[in-house]
Amino acid sequence: MTTREVRRDIAGLKKDLDRLQADLKQITRRGGSAAKQVSADAIENVREAASGVLEEGGERMRSVMHDATDVVKDKGQDVVHGMKDQIEERPVTSALVTMGLGFALGILLARKL
Repeated sequence: MTTREVRRDIAGLKKDLDRLQADLKQITRRGGSAAKQVSADAIENVREAASGVLEEGGERMRSVMHDATDVVKDKGQDVVHGMKDQIEERPVTSALVTMGLGFALGILLARKL
């Protein structure tokens, strides 16, 4: 092999190396944009999943609140019916207790003012 042939081979290798370097840069750019897209897709998936969890949690909370409201309503009605029955059974005692509570409350409020 002559010096001329070696130089020509080296020049060819330099051109091939330059093309390879350019190709690698392009692949890196494409890979970077692909990575950005994958990241964006992952973020969107997380947002959708979180939204679903929040909606489900909201539905559960509404259901629990509705059930709690029903329980409180039922207990309140039971108390009112119990008081009504008590008043009907002992009207004089109920009136005296009510007047006594009103009198005591009036004294307490008068002291505060």
